[in-house]
Amino acid sequence: MLRRTWGLVQRLRRASPRLTGRVIRRSHDGRTLDYEYAASGRTRRRRTLPMPMSAWQGVSPGDDIALLATDAEANEVLTVVERDHFAASPPR
Repeated sequence: MLRRTWGLVQRLRRASPRLTGRVIRRSHDGRTLDYEYAASGRTRRRRTLPMPMSAWQGVSPGDDIALLATDAEANEVLTVVERDHFAASPPR
Protein backbone atom coordinates (compact mmCIF):
# COMPACT_ATOMS: atom_id res chain seq x y z
CA MET A 1 0.00 0.00 0.00
CA LEU A 2 2.78 2.41 0.90
CA ARG A 3 4.51 1.74 -2.41
CA ARG A 4 1.33 2.53 -4.35
CA THR A 5 0.85 5.75 -2.38
CA TRP A 6 4.44 6.75 -3.05
CA GLY A 7 3.95 6.01 -6.76
CA LEU A 8 0.81 8.15 -6.84
CA VAL A 9 2.64 11.04 -5.21
CA GLN A 10 5.43 10.76 -7.76
CA ARG A 11 2.97 10.74 -10.69
CA LEU A 12 1.15 13.76 -9.27
CA ARG A 13 4.45 15.59 -8.81
CA ARG A 14 5.18 15.20 -12.52
CA ALA A 15 1.70 16.10 -13.81
CA SER A 16 0.21 18.60 -11.36
CA PRO A 17 0.56 22.35 -11.12
CA ARG A 18 2.94 23.26 -8.29
CA LEU A 19 1.82 25.70 -5.63
CA THR A 20 3.44 27.05 -2.51
CA GLY A 21 1.60 27.22 0.76
CA ARG A 22 2.51 28.74 4.09
CA VAL A 23 2.13 26.92 7.39
CA ILE A 24 -0.19 28.76 9.77
CA ARG A 25 0.08 26.45 12.77
CA ARG A 26 0.70 22.89 13.93
CA SER A 27 -1.86 21.01 15.98
CA HIS A 28 -1.21 20.40 19.67
CA ASP A 29 -0.34 16.76 19.03
CA GLY A 30 1.89 17.73 16.07
CA ARG A 31 0.16 15.41 13.61
CA THR A 32 -1.63 17.99 11.41
CA LEU A 33 -0.79 21.36 9.90
CA ASP A 34 -3.07 24.26 9.07
CA TYR A 35 -1.82 26.02 5.95
CA GLU A 36 -2.92 28.59 3.39
CA TYR A 37 -2.24 29.01 -0.29
CA ALA A 38 -3.32 31.33 -3.10
CA ALA A 39 -5.09 29.97 -6.18
CA SER A 40 -7.39 31.58 -8.72
CA GLY A 41 -7.01 34.94 -7.00
CA ARG A 42 -8.25 33.64 -3.64
CA THR A 43 -6.48 32.64 -0.46
CA ARG A 44 -7.60 29.25 0.77
CA ARG A 45 -7.01 27.61 4.14
CA ARG A 46 -6.78 23.88 4.64
CA ARG A 47 -5.68 21.28 7.19
CA THR A 48 -3.57 18.27 6.37
CA LEU A 49 -4.65 14.75 7.16
CA PRO A 50 -3.13 13.34 10.36
CA MET A 51 0.37 12.08 9.72
CA PRO A 52 3.12 10.70 11.95
CA MET A 53 4.83 13.52 13.83
CA SER A 54 8.08 12.67 12.04
CA ALA A 55 6.51 13.82 8.74
CA TRP A 56 6.28 17.38 10.06
CA GLN A 57 9.54 17.38 11.99
CA GLY A 58 11.31 20.69 11.45
CA VAL A 59 8.24 22.37 9.93
CA SER A 60 7.18 25.52 11.81
CA PRO A 61 4.52 28.21 11.38
CA GLY A 62 5.59 30.60 8.66
CA ASP A 63 7.48 27.95 6.68
CA ASP A 64 6.72 27.43 3.01
CA ILE A 65 5.53 24.00 1.91
CA ALA A 66 5.10 22.54 -1.57
CA LEU A 67 1.57 21.68 -2.70
CA LEU A 68 0.32 19.73 -5.69
CA ALA A 69 -3.05 20.68 -7.15
CA THR A 70 -5.30 17.73 -7.87
CA ASP A 71 -7.59 19.77 -10.14
CA ALA A 72 -7.14 22.68 -12.56
CA GLU A 73 -8.67 25.28 -10.21
CA ALA A 74 -6.54 24.13 -7.27
CA ASN A 75 -9.64 23.59 -5.14
CA GLU A 76 -8.09 20.41 -3.78
CA VAL A 77 -4.41 19.98 -3.07
CA LEU A 78 -2.09 17.29 -1.86
CA THR A 79 0.44 18.54 0.68
CA VAL A 80 4.01 17.55 0.01
CA VAL A 81 6.73 18.83 2.29
CA GLU A 82 9.87 19.10 0.18
CA ARG A 83 12.34 16.76 1.80
CA ASP A 84 15.03 14.46 0.52
CA HIS A 85 13.08 11.34 1.49
CA PHE A 86 10.27 12.21 -0.95
CA ALA A 87 12.73 12.30 -3.83
CA ALA A 88 14.56 9.18 -2.71
CA SER A 89 13.66 5.59 -3.38
CA PRO A 90 10.20 4.28 -2.46
CA PRO A 91 9.49 3.16 1.10
CA ARG A 92 10.06 -0.53 1.85
